[in-house]
Amino acid sequence: MGVYVILQKNNVIAASIIHAAADERIREVLTQMFGKTKRGDFMFYLRKLSLKDDSYRALLDEVEQMRMEFMKELLIQKGMQQTDLLFKPSKIGTSIVAFLLALAAWFVLQLGGVAPFRFFHSFYSYGAGLLSSLFILRSIGDFKWVGFFKRKKGTVFAKWDTVLYSPLCFLLGTAILMIMLLRTA
Repeated sequence: MGVYVILQKNNVIAASIIHAAADERIREVLTQMFGKTKRGDFMFYLRKLSLKDDSYRALLDEVEQMRMEFMKELLIQKGMQQTDLLFKPSKIGTSIVAFLLALAAWFVLQLGGVAPFRFFHSFYSYGAGLLSSLFILRSIGDFKWVGFFKRKKGTVFAKWDTVLYSPLCFLLGTAILMIMLLRTA
């Protein structure tokens, strides 16, 4: 089986080397890694076998790890820096953030009149103002790691923060503000 692992890695590398531009090479590797496999493809059968037998699961993990390492090399060639994480969130921390986001969503549903009011009216005005401010401040950022005005821009997170996270926070913050203003008017 070790030979097949090497062959799969070499197939991914060979397919991506055909393309000259780093973007095209990255797109090809992603297609190979996450595209649907067809009958007759080694990875198709390996994925099926890995569901039944742990030894095949280990082999599949090895192949996927090799592909991830190759992708990491391509991203570094593209200019994305390999840096240590600023912090590694714990499962508990992630669960707390998920709970708070769900609580915020429930609050906005009540603020918008989708769910019935459970608290006194002034709580919604202050709460909506606070929640809106939190999201807008998150989109502006800390001027170093996150937000529209960050200085650290060479990481994968920074790219996604600029493209998705900060605009989403700004949109949520302004939407909550608009709901609050329409609700209290």
